[in-house]
Amino acid sequence: PPPPPVRAKRAAASEPDPVTGLLPLHAAAKGGMTREGGLGEILRAYPPALEVRDRRSGMFPFMHAATAAATMAATKGGRRINDDRRKAEEEETKNLDTIYSLLRLAPHLALGRDL
Repeated sequence: PPPPPVRAKRAAASEPDPVTGLLPLHAAAKGGMTREGGLGEILRAYPPALEVRDRRSGMFPFMHAATAAATMAATKGGRRINDDRRKAEEEETKNLDTIYSLLRLAPHLALGRDL
């Protein structure tokens, strides 16, 4: 069996939020967390969450990540200059990497198919 810290992380990552009903992976993706920023660790703690639909919206985690990235890009869109532009581009790259990473692990989800 895995050591206690791993079991504790797995248990926490598999427990939906009592208010929103979101699994931690869904909440992290919806909140715009990137793979590097902690989403990857949440996924490693409970991989089955990748293929679970959000009960309210029917969205998979990659969909939440894409929606969050699009919202952030639209919100910050017209106000970029020099350093801000570079930071925004780095952020967009991290967001795309997150979406791609989630899709790469379960490409069938892009077709809206559950296994």
